[in-house]
Amino acid sequence: MAPAPAPPSAKPPAPVAQQRSVAPQPKPKGIYTVQIAAFRDRESAERLSLNLESRGYDAYVQRSNIDGKGVWYRVRVGSFEDKDNARDLAKKLESREGRSAYVTIR
Repeated sequence: MAPAPAPPSAKPPAPVAQQRSVAPQPKPKGIYTVQIAAFRDRESAERLSLNLESRGYDAYVQRSNIDGKGVWYRVRVGSFEDKDNARDLAKKLESREGRSAYVTIR
């Protein structure tokens, strides 16, 4: 008599999309940063931020409550003491990533 077949192994659960908490304000390292996008929905901002991180950028999402417009999620990259360094990154993001970028204060 042949042994009974082993029960099928349970499949691991499908991976849950990686989510990061959106900090109201990143820890300041420098006064300048580069903003490349702003979204009404957090998921779009997180997706872009994670994509940029995977490409080697120091990206983060900043939640902002704008009077008359509600909550927006800003995608920003880097932290700089020197405005010229921030401008250099903005130019790099525009040329390499095809994104419009501008320097702003954190």
